[in-house]
Amino acid sequence: MDVSYDRELNLSTNFEPTSFKEAASHDEWKEAMQKEYDALINNGTWKLVDPPLGTKPIGCKWVYKNKYKANASLDKHKARLVAKGFAWKEGVYYEETFAPTAKWATIQTLFAVAAQNGWKVQQIDVEIAFLNGDLKENVFMFQPEGFVVKGHEHKV
Repeated sequence: MDVSYDRELNLSTNFEPTSFKEAASHDEWKEAMQKEYDALINNGTWKLVDPPLGTKPIGCKWVYKNKYKANASLDKHKARLVAKGFAWKEGVYYEETFAPTAKWATIQTLFAVAAQNGWKVQQIDVEIAFLNGDLKENVFMFQPEGFVVKGHEHKV
């Protein structure tokens, strides 16, 4: 079966929301957000505090992506909570921000070298790997949409 044809027929399972409002109306996306939120809480990613005077908390956003198996069938729905760090001004709120990712050309080169040398290549999905890094500075972020703690709505 043609994969693109199969994906067109399964719009309900392959739907990727572009907003929290869209995601909140689908059980599979609510479950994906809950799983991400639980992982963040269980790893002690943040603690709720009163916003210190003079600080400007940043926002956050849910990002949604379908993950597929090697045979192109749907594996899972993935929700990520991302800080809107782009709202900060250089030299005022941060010194350095980066997210290490591989460019497609780098991945293609790796595969070419591996094929040429007869190497085996494996891929794994590392969940919440970014949590292993420690920040030197305090970052204040608004609570994520859909997960604001009742009675503590003003906290960041």
